[in-house]
Amino acid sequence: IGVFLIIWSPVLLIFLTATDSEEFLGVYNGGAAIGIISLLSLVAIGVGLLIISGVQLSRFDLDKNVDFLLDSSAQSYVKIEEDQNRMVKTTKIAIGVMLCILSAIPLLVFSLLEIGDDFSSIGIAIILLLVSIAVFLFITAGMKQAAYDILLKKGEYSDEARNFNKKTEVIGSIYWPFIVIIYLYWSFTSGNWGFTWIIWPLSGLLFAVVLGLIRLFQKTK
Repeated sequence: IGVFLIIWSPVLLIFLTATDSEEFLGVYNGGAAIGIISLLSLVAIGVGLLIISGVQLSRFDLDKNVDFLLDSSAQSYVKIEEDQNRMVKTTKIAIGVMLCILSAIPLLVFSLLEIGDDFSSIGIAIILLLVSIAVFLFITAGMKQAAYDILLKKGEYSDEARNFNKKTEVIGSIYWPFIVIIYLYWSFTSGNWGFTWIIWPLSGLLFAVVLGLIRLFQKTK
C-alpha cells in the first residue's frame, strides 16, 4: 500500500493542474496548492507505512533465522498452500501486466486526437493510477510467494543461493568502490567527463561475468 500511495501521489496534482485555470474554489492557484498538499501527504503516509512494515519484518531477518527446519507435516501444508495460491499469483501478475499495457491508451488517444495539453495531463494521471494498481498487484503476489520460498528454503532463499549472495556482497563491497576510484581519477586527470562515463556499463558487464563464473564454479563443486 505504501508503494501504491507514493506512485499515485502526483495524480491529483496533475489532474487539478490540467483542469485548473487561474483559480480553484475561489483561491488563486488553489488547485496546485491542493495537489501539492495531496502529493506530500500521500508520500508521507506511504513512507510511514514502508517504515512500519520494514520494522515489523525485521523480526524475521533471514540472517538471524536461517537454521529453522519444518517437520514433514508443516512442509506438506506449506506446499499445499503454495499450490492453491499459484493461480491467484498468476492472475494478479497477468492483470498487472495488462494494466501496464493498457495504461498508455488514454495518453496515446489524447495525443493523436490533439485535443489539448489538459487531456494529455489527464492521460498521464491515468497512467500513474493504473501503474500504481499494477505495482500493488505485483508486490502482493511476490510477497506471498516469497513467504513460501522462505519456509521451503528454495529459489533465492535456498542455502546455495544464500551462499552465493554472501560471496557477491563481499566482492561487490570491494569491486564497486575500486571502480569509483578509477572513474574519479580518470575523469579528473583527463577532464573528459563526457567519455569517462563509459566505465559504468563496462564495469557492470564485467561484474555480471564475474558473478556468472562464480555461480558456474559453485554448481560444479
